[in-house]
Amino acid sequence: MACREAAELLLGARQTSVVPEDYQEAREVQAGGDGKADLVLIDSVSLVREEDKGAIIITGSHGGLVGGRPETALRVDGLACVFHDAGGSMENAGLTRLPVLDQRGIIGATVAASSAR
Repeated sequence: MACREAAELLLGARQTSVVPEDYQEAREVQAGGDGKADLVLIDSVSLVREEDKGAIIITGSHGGLVGGRPETALRVDGLACVFHDAGGSMENAGLTRLPVLDQRGIIGATVAASSAR
């Protein structure tokens, strides 16, 4: 959806007095039999920790390479990392982490922002 279209829809939306609850970024780890993280579920890739090395990491972060800097692709060598595609974004910028992860031998994937659940 174009930004203009979204803004027009928001202008036409019914106002509410409901105040949303405070929300802290979430991090959930499912450990394997050896006590190491097998699956890491995080709101933001900034929540990745050193102990997540070798885990499958699922994040709400976009798959775009921040500032075009390869070192920002993923802080640790996870087994795999799944991002959202940022709706593809301009020139598929929401997918630019994937080639960098591939070079590091890390499985990388994105899910469509419009249809992922």
